[in-house]
Amino acid sequence: MTGISGGGRAWAAQILDRPVRRTSPAAGAEQPPFLAEVVSRSHVTFVQSPGSDVGPVAVHVPVTGHNLFLELTADGGPVVLRELTAEVLGTGPLVAEGTSLATPRRPDLILSPSLVPVAERSVNAYEELEIPQHEVLLPRGAPARVRPARDAYGRRLRPVPVPEVPAGGSCRVVLAVVTDEPGLLCWRLHAVVSQGGRDWRLAWDLRISARPVMSKFVPGGSGPVPVPVHEMFPQHWQVRWPVGAVPLPRGADEPVRLPAVAQAGRVVAADGALVITVDECEVPDDAVGFPGLPAGTMLWVYGTVGLAAVGLTEVTAAVLPPGRGGKGPLDSGLIELIIGMYSAAVHQGWRMRVNDVIGFGRPIDVGGAEVGGALILHAAGDGAWFPADWPPLLLVPLFDGEMEAVGRHGRGRVLANLAATESCFPYPWWFDPSRPPVVDPDTYDGSTVLDDVSNLRDENVMVVEGPGELTIIVDRERHEVLGGAWIQMPPRFALIPRYTTMTGRVRVWWPDQSKPSEVVAARPRSQNQAGVHFLLFIQGGSAVTADPMEDGFVVGLPVDDWYAMGTHLRAGRPIEWRTSGGTRLSVGYSGR
Repeated sequence: MTGISGGGRAWAAQILDRPVRRTSPAAGAEQPPFLAEVVSRSHVTFVQSPGSDVGPVAVHVPVTGHNLFLELTADGGPVVLRELTAEVLGTGPLVAEGTSLATPRRPDLILSPSLVPVAERSVNAYEELEIPQHEVLLPRGAPARVRPARDAYGRRLRPVPVPEVPAGGSCRVVLAVVTDEPGLLCWRLHAVVSQGGRDWRLAWDLRISARPVMSKFVPGGSGPVPVPVHEMFPQHWQVRWPVGAVPLPRGADEPVRLPAVAQAGRVVAADGALVITVDECEVPDDAVGFPGLPAGTMLWVYGTVGLAAVGLTEVTAAVLPPGRGGKGPLDSGLIELIIGMYSAAVHQGWRMRVNDVIGFGRPIDVGGAEVGGALILHAAGDGAWFPADWPPLLLVPLFDGEMEAVGRHGRGRVLANLAATESCFPYPWWFDPSRPPVVDPDTYDGSTVLDDVSNLRDENVMVVEGPGELTIIVDRERHEVLGGAWIQMPPRFALIPRYTTMTGRVRVWWPDQSKPSEVVAARPRSQNQAGVHFLLFIQGGSAVTADPMEDGFVVGLPVDDWYAMGTHLRAGRPIEWRTSGGTRLSVGYSGR
């Protein structure tokens, strides 16, 4: 097929019958005993005809956002991918004689019978581009960089690659190569791969361009308008940055060091509609996004693909492996739990919510420990996103006693104790089967003021204490619900708010504790405010009181003030008291 581009120059638009192309190693690169290949996949390429500056064979230059696969096969012993880096070799004008387009179906019009087999080969070879594990950024005027691919919220999009390959095995790392260079950019991919105690330094020379693929004419316009590649081929990966620059964090010139990972396997359930991936991962040296665990710690990391299709949210979970002789990661009761969640959604219409508590009904084995349930929590805390493929929600297994404490006293107390025990705020994102329970019901019975007290739980309420003040913050859209519940509560009850971590500090309490204590984030947002886990309201007395107790407060309200609280909550109006001890007690509202 032939068309005319702006300016009157003849331009060939060809059918791309080989969207996947292998790249030879760079001249002078080491030749290892194992197989290491780089393969590109692009839905559109610019075609450079053979010549003195191209070589004896036509070259297809992929367009920005294309896939690049690094494939390793461990011949002669296991291999480990240690490092990936990139460098720009040079830029210049892109001299091309045509564009080659991949198509998922045959064109409606084929001008020559000889092109029919080509079109059929193109359709048969067509594959969608994959979501990358890492991005290769090649911006104009800034250093090249390889970084993990993340979404707009900073969450990693896919499980970490599988750089540790057992003997005879193979793995593939998926990259997306992105540039804003409108001409021809020549670059080199470097990899350091270890085998048998030796580091092999490999390299491949590649080309890319961000030149618009075609032009379009707009009615009333003054001429052709360039069409960016993403407008015609939306699967090409896109990174938004200012023209000529890309915002690079500190240490951007450092190479990406991949954590050692050995793929453990995957479980396919529900007739193939649900996939549970299971990876054995090692916390990387930089430990960014892996708070609370030292580098080198091995983990079983679980992720799901398919829960969203039945109205749920994809989840992740991480477990510290047991000692030698324990069950393997594919034997975990977490797999049984996830399949049960899927089945409940399909057959019973169950819907998952953040902060839900899932009781198993019977103990299940997770890493050799019997657990009684799990919490569904946000997979983020204190600005650090947790590992695996970064789904929005996290499963946190709990022992039977901890589940009982959640049911009786709220989840905040248990999570704060977990955070303090594991030194990870606001809660550890992993489960350690060898740890002791952080709550012992036998010890708590008779030790806490919450024993035998009616409680009102409301995830739409936060309670924060500070110097001389105690603030209750109610979601404005839910104040009527809280106000209606208030007037039905007995004259002595505990309000259990949501686990409040916005300040980076929360109260923590143990039965043998003699004075107030807190668990604090590595970078708390406040130096003097902390979340509390309950307010024990008592009706009566002659003055408003607010006294700290355990990981909460005991608040006394005279009868008139008690009913004033209910009235103001139902109306959504703020209210404030000065307690007998001088503390400012107030109710405010968040949201519109």
